[in-house]
Amino acid sequence: MWNKYKKYILIAVFSIIILITIDISQALIFQNSPVLKIREHFDGGTLYYKDKGLITYTYNCIGEKRKTVLKWEKYSCPLKETTFEIIDESKNIKDFTCAEALEEIYRDDVYIYFLNCMKSEYIKVNYSSNHFSENITTALKEGKVKISDLDIFKIDYIKKEISKEQLEKEEQVTDNKEENKKEEQLKKDELNAKKTLTNHLNAYICVHKYRENAYNVCNYGHNSFGLRLAYVRKDPLREGRKVS
Repeated sequence: MWNKYKKYILIAVFSIIILITIDISQALIFQNSPVLKIREHFDGGTLYYKDKGLITYTYNCIGEKRKTVLKWEKYSCPLKETTFEIIDESKNIKDFTCAEALEEIYRDDVYIYFLNCMKSEYIKVNYSSNHFSENITTALKEGKVKISDLDIFKIDYIKKEISKEQLEKEEQVTDNKEENKKEEQLKKDELNAKKTLTNHLNAYICVHKYRENAYNVCNYGHNSFGLRLAYVRKDPLREGRKVS
């Protein structure tokens, strides 16, 4: 009986060893995190988190690909040359206050990122290469900095997941704006059409009313210099030509 259980135990042990070997091998070959791991997060610096496996470390460096090495191998994330800095100028203002409302500064497909109050104008991105400075909202929108850069420079923000209800509401608002835009354009087109029709009608009435002098009256008015010449030089008018 013992030999039978011993056989099952040996099979289970060898199966576990094989699975662990496969897990470690795939992590080293494909530079993935092992399945059996403990994740340690880091606040600041160039290391975002490190996965501790049985005999491996997997480093997830900011702006770099994952790197998996054996525990006895030395490795550190490469230093990232920073060409900009993000500064919260409100921290230097004594007794600073701002409107108590969440201010959206960025969104992706999953989350919306907010400041805890209306103070984006005080958070500046300073570029060391050309001594240029701009608002954090603009820099994020144009892709010059990333949300993870705010973590590096200790800028506090709030992250909220975009709900299905919110997406539907925003889509409805967008549809309403498009519909209103189409209605406004339709009204403009109708107004322009009415103006064009009125101009044509006035021109028709003018031509039939003044007949010979129609060109000068309709184009230059009753008191125009051209009309006064018309009474002196009648021949050109009969020919329907402009009097110079």
